[in-house]
Amino acid sequence: KNARDRLKKFQKRQDREAAELTKQAAALLRAGKRDRALLVVKLRRFREERAADVDGQLLKLEEMVRTIEWETHNVQIVTALREGTTALQKLHEDLSVESVQQLMDETADAQAQEREISALLAGSADLDPAEEAALLS
Repeated sequence: KNARDRLKKFQKRQDREAAELTKQAAALLRAGKRDRALLVVKLRRFREERAADVDGQLLKLEEMVRTIEWETHNVQIVTALREGTTALQKLHEDLSVESVQQLMDETADAQAQEREISALLAGSADLDPAEEAALLS
């Protein structure tokens, strides 16, 4: 960015000098010094060409800055992806397929036991009073 600023200052200076040379060439023509006026015009053209070169350099510089910013962004994305992959790998280590299957089996066993207990409890409520008295004695 510093180089860009320096190039812009150089370009402004070149533009000012070109304007001064144009005025100088006009004054020389009015004074009848055609040869000197042509020399000043050639010098002005040379400076304008240098200013055009600076424009090209500025465009290249700005393109480089954009490319660097884009690549920096890409590096951040890749870093985030890498961190995400590492986190997923750690989670997969903690939750293996076997441990999840075992947990599901234990949950199914607990649910089956709960249904049996509920069925037994529901069944004791359906006893007639004589069976209930026999069970209690």
